[in-house]
Amino acid sequence: MPTSSELANPRCVPCGGGATALTPKQVAELLGAVTGWLPTADGKRLRREWRVLDFATDLDFFQRILPIAEAEDHHPDLHVTGYRNVVIEIWTHAVAR
Repeated sequence: MPTSSELANPRCVPCGGGATALTPKQVAELLGAVTGWLPTADGKRLRREWRVLDFATDLDFFQRILPIAEAEDHHPDLHVTGYRNVVIEIWTHAVAR
């Protein structure tokens, strides 16, 4: 199983049609290398939640995600609820189950 550092190093490479999704077993194995990320109920996305100090911290957090998302051309869903609960969901649009 790769370490979290090894998972952080590769660049996101766009995949074309025909790419296949990981199996639930493969997802579970890879998630063992990262902290806090879980599959969504439908198994098609990865989700992580944080509770931060205040609304300004939410926005600062999102601003720090922006350059990474742009560089990877891989844009997550970013959510703020209750003014200090941050949720990020990521998935690959080109991969269908």
